[in-house]
Amino acid sequence: MQINSNLSIETTRKKALERMQKGIIAYKLSNLGWDVSEHYGDGFDLLCLRNQDGTQEIARKIELKAVDLKSYSREAKNKSHSRKAKSFSQAISPNEIVASTHIIISIFNEIELKGHFVMSIRQVFNAVKKKKTSKFKKYKSFSEFQKAAWKVSQKKVLRRKGNKKKLPRLSLDIGCTFKKFNKGDWELDTFKDKWDNL
Repeated sequence: MQINSNLSIETTRKKALERMQKGIIAYKLSNLGWDVSEHYGDGFDLLCLRNQDGTQEIARKIELKAVDLKSYSREAKNKSHSRKAKSFSQAISPNEIVASTHIIISIFNEIELKGHFVMSIRQVFNAVKKKKTSKFKKYKSFSEFQKAAWKVSQKKVLRRKGNKKKLPRLSLDIGCTFKKFNKGDWELDTFKDKWDNL
């Protein structure tokens, strides 16, 4: 059986990017006084603990998202020689919305870091809601949206194989055009290197 080498390289590249980001973030958080552990379950990637004022222990469940801007232009070239990618995108799943407390989005151009964007899931929701996306209009608060995301994630878990019933898509989409990103106009740009958000 022939192996699709392009698919193999793409998988390797994505895994390497995830590991690189995880290592960089764990090192940074350790330097900020966090005890960092890798989480193998679904919903978040790192469990971080820290003593506050020497008495109270605080915990953060952090989801990591890594974006390589170069890979988006590479994917576009592979799909169509005439088309050039104009944006990048990532999605925070309903399960991640429910399970994690914070997210760190790291933007790279291959291995060159363009920035870490550090925020709570609530802050992401508020920033995305300002774009007036129709699926968020009915949710007056993050708590209400999080409850709806919990229901969707539970339905997905309990869903039988072959069930064709559509579930509402409650992912938080965190994409941006390259032009907006380069100008610093991304709605999440305000969270660049905001480690205090943890």
